[in-house]
Amino acid sequence: MGQTIQFDRDIAFSPRMIELQLERIYLDPHFNESKILRKFLSFIVEETMLGRANCLKEYTIALSVLEKPPGFRPKENGIVRIHAGRLRRALHQYYSVRGIHDQIVISIPKGQYVPVFSDRKDISCGADFTETLNAHQLCVDNTGTMRLAVLPFIGCSWGESQRAFGDNLCVQLSSALMRLDKVAVIAYQVVQSAAVGNPDYRELSASFGLTHFLTGGAQRHKDVFRVSMQLIECHTYRQLWAGTIECGVTRSDVFDFQDAICNCAAKGVAELER
Repeated sequence: MGQTIQFDRDIAFSPRMIELQLERIYLDPHFNESKILRKFLSFIVEETMLGRANCLKEYTIALSVLEKPPGFRPKENGIVRIHAGRLRRALHQYYSVRGIHDQIVISIPKGQYVPVFSDRKDISCGADFTETLNAHQLCVDNTGTMRLAVLPFIGCSWGESQRAFGDNLCVQLSSALMRLDKVAVIAYQVVQSAAVGNPDYRELSASFGLTHFLTGGAQRHKDVFRVSMQLIECHTYRQLWAGTIECGVTRSDVFDFQDAICNCAAKGVAELER
């Protein structure tokens, strides 16, 4: 005999109604093309319907949705918050276009992971819903602004000192590129942990609302460094620009080498804007 599932009676809609609403949402391209978004939303909706909303924490979601190991530490890795923000944006984009007449509105309040099920006629696009939608519209830029992130560089057999060089270089590159007109740069420290744990660049770009990312690699042979960089368009994966710098580097001129790399990248990106 099968187990009887008791759904939370405080929710105004029947499980079947919410199930049908999820099916409608998943037809939207934002969800249809992303397994993570569908899995994330399905998990938090089901847990809430079963009366387990109090268990929806970063750690639980990381293990159940993102398949992170038991040793996952939410304070050191913001990947759950990143995907939650992405899910909020996708839901609001859905309800502002395809789902504008849907009766059941599923939303996720900022700073929480418990979904809210509202009746469209009751909210009438109220203040909370509208303000959240407007806050997330910044990721869809129609002004020609390049939304860019510098991703961690790939190093061949790097030791600790070389990894520190690579991270410092990425921070400096981010600072140099943000000075360009019509270029908005996501802080490297924010992107770094997500990039390490999420090798799918399409998912990563969608999480941060990126239009482009700068990536590259570095090699070292004795005192000679070679750094290669590529600017990639997120939507098409087209390589729009590439640059390589090779130089003999000692402790005394490492900053000059980093400056040369940053100037090369800034010049290459600036030329694309013309």
